[in-house]
Amino acid sequence: MSNKLSISFRKATSRTAVLFSLIFLNGFIFCYITGITTYRNYLLLFSAVSFSVVFLTKLKNTLIPRIVLLVTLYLGIFFYSLVYGASGCVEIFLLVIVGMVFGMFSYEKEKWYIYFFAVITLVIWLTLYLNDFTISGIAQLTEAERNFIYLDVMFCLLLSVVIQLYNYHRLNYEFHQNIKEIQKQASKDAEEKTNFLNTMSHEIRTPLNAINGLSYILKTENPEDHQINYINSIEYSGKNLMNMLNNYLEFSKYQGDMIELEIRSCTIQEIIKELAIQYEVECENKGILFELNLDEDIPDVQLDEDKFIRVIDNLMSNAIKFTKNGLISLSVKEKTQNTNTSEIEIIVKDSGLGISSTKQHLILDKNDYIYSLIKNDNKIGLGLPIVKHILELMNSKLSIKSKLGLGSLFQFTLELQKSSLEVDENEALEKENKLKIIGRRVLIVDDNNLNILVAQKFLEKEELIVDSANNGLEAVDKMKAKDFDLVLMDIHMPKLNGFKATEKIRKFNTKTPIYAMSGSVLDDIKEELQYYGLNGLITKPFKPSELIETLKNNIGYE
Repeated sequence: MSNKLSISFRKATSRTAVLFSLIFLNGFIFCYITGITTYRNYLLLFSAVSFSVVFLTKLKNTLIPRIVLLVTLYLGIFFYSLVYGASGCVEIFLLVIVGMVFGMFSYEKEKWYIYFFAVITLVIWLTLYLNDFTISGIAQLTEAERNFIYLDVMFCLLLSVVIQLYNYHRLNYEFHQNIKEIQKQASKDAEEKTNFLNTMSHEIRTPLNAINGLSYILKTENPEDHQINYINSIEYSGKNLMNMLNNYLEFSKYQGDMIELEIRSCTIQEIIKELAIQYEVECENKGILFELNLDEDIPDVQLDEDKFIRVIDNLMSNAIKFTKNGLISLSVKEKTQNTNTSEIEIIVKDSGLGISSTKQHLILDKNDYIYSLIKNDNKIGLGLPIVKHILELMNSKLSIKSKLGLGSLFQFTLELQKSSLEVDENEALEKENKLKIIGRRVLIVDDNNLNILVAQKFLEKEELIVDSANNGLEAVDKMKAKDFDLVLMDIHMPKLNGFKATEKIRKFNTKTPIYAMSGSVLDDIKEELQYYGLNGLITKPFKPSELIETLKNNIGYE
């Protein structure tokens, strides 16, 4: 605080020195040219102050000095005009107006001072006008005095304008520098937030891979009926947590307009049936009825499967969350189709709390993405703004029909390109590829034994031969000692990470496909994958179908 006062004092002292220097310099020039040393020298005070007011006030001077200088100038103008008449009055008033126009006061914060001094200006002018600008007659000025007054006033006016332009340039430069600093800081904050979310994503995805994978394995090992419900609950909870994590990551990208679609061929019936198993378990746990209406004739289409699942998951999660009893239905039907496209209609209907008409637009607003719907402070979450944004990317729109206390209906349609291969051709190709991957050798590289166990169980069910390594160094040694048909490489490992291990392997083996197995998402490590020679990414937690599809695409052909 004392340091700031010291700086302010030094600035005030230097500005005061400038003011008096200008006054004395102006007076010296006037006396030298005219040779007059009488009371007429007071005009030098008016012209100097008229310049100094503008100069000082634009250098962040305080309010009181500005008012004092302005009052001094007004008094000077008033008495000068009464003594000398109108000979210099118009020019000096022009200086006052210029000084005010150039912003002695901030209109946003000090507009009442502008109004006050504007009225004072009018009062002074009227007073002078009514007194004919004189007390006892207009004083006679010599030619030299008149010329000097004119030149002095014009010089001060020009100098004031120049200084204002300079100050405008300075303030404009400072403003843009501040904007750059703010943008730089905002970019830094956004980068830190993204890094944090990516780290959190990786740390959560890795154990989730074990949870989801082991629950899938348990389900395939003939559990008893009562155990199936437990396994389904574990599986659903894991997927629910994964959906929540994806929502936060998606929302972060949504804020930066970084969401992109990744289109590939998929079968909607299989996606919906797999999701429906989990929804049925969750509804049963809450005592709610679940109904699925699925059109079995929908053809395979080109679609971003992950984002489609996210849309369905978010709509169903909200329906389950806000329905205490009654029925929730999911309807997926083909409305129309032609040679190349198929129009799919999806409807999620519930008998839950419902949404009032005044709040329906708020729940889709990203600025109100956590909005209270009822008094006990339940939240709608991140889902619906993301649903809206994803559907916009898919050239669709979410329709909401709801009444408070009577439930809600969410509906949207997707016009999708049909896949080039027919279903029967795909099935035949899968059977053929399954025969070709039997007996192939796969190396799993991961420092987490649970992740190795999950991947190993998935692969052994497909009759593949599996070996493992716990770090990059072991992987390099095993690749030198044995032949493998495919490598699944974790990225974050001790001793030698997956990127560096792949780089070493590529020096003596350029043919074996190496896929990263990581909790990171593709957009974050796409460049590194290409640089170090990896063939692609399998994101944790992965589904068995994703893992097997990767195998078939890479080693399923002779």
